[in-house]
Amino acid sequence: MDKKVTKMVRQYGPLLFISRSFDYMLWDILLQNTKSSARFRYKTSINSLKNWILYDAPPDSYKSINIRPKDHIEYEVNGSVEDINLIQKVSRGGLGQTTGGNWDLPPNRNKIGLHRGNMYFVERFDNNRPIEETHRYQFLVQHKKDVVPDSYNSVNNYVKDILIEYDSLYWDIKNNGYKNNYTKIYKQNRTTQQVRDRLETLVVIGRTGEIYHWDGQHRKGIARALDIEIPAQVVCRHKKWQEFRDEIHNTGLSEDSEQLYNHPDLQDVIS
Repeated sequence: MDKKVTKMVRQYGPLLFISRSFDYMLWDILLQNTKSSARFRYKTSINSLKNWILYDAPPDSYKSINIRPKDHIEYEVNGSVEDINLIQKVSRGGLGQTTGGNWDLPPNRNKIGLHRGNMYFVERFDNNRPIEETHRYQFLVQHKKDVVPDSYNSVNNYVKDILIEYDSLYWDIKNNGYKNNYTKIYKQNRTTQQVRDRLETLVVIGRTGEIYHWDGQHRKGIARALDIEIPAQVVCRHKKWQEFRDEIHNTGLSEDSEQLYNHPDLQDVIS
């Protein structure tokens, strides 16, 4: 048997391996021209069905959890060459994925850098830095040189306009409160990611409950700077974390795990 196939069978088990193979044949071969929104709904439904069959405390794939980025989000998942495809993009894999692997362990995760949107608002408003002195501005100036619209005479002005737009979003949330993203209040005209624009900010959860950034970095960044709680939807849970959710559902939270009593992703099994 091919080494890659053998590894997948060992990792997922025969049932999940067959299921994933079936998904590939049905979706990637027969339905590959279908719109991404339909693929997203199909895959989320399949994830829900798998979780319902395999686990005692299956999560609601669409239901959001409440996170406080300042307290809960320190890393983002990078993914090694070996594990990069274990979590699929939400437009292809849907919400509520459950998978094993080492995607949640060092070096497959990165501490969120100052140049990321997650940290821009902290520099800008907590540290009172001008736009041009933020790491995010300097990063974007270097990485958007080839995509400057004809209406701009420099990449610097283009990037500054982008960040001014995000500053307006910060003040809107600060003054008027955070609105759920499905209202599309915060949708940018530049984006082409239709599925993700209708979702809350996205996270993945590691084997011991670590919550990692996945998408929606600017909303997380604003919430971090304002130190507020916001809803997030879970793209993927590590298999071991889902098994731990089952354990709590069946036997309750042990004394050794009492520190997790307020964990955002355990409230549906504790209450």
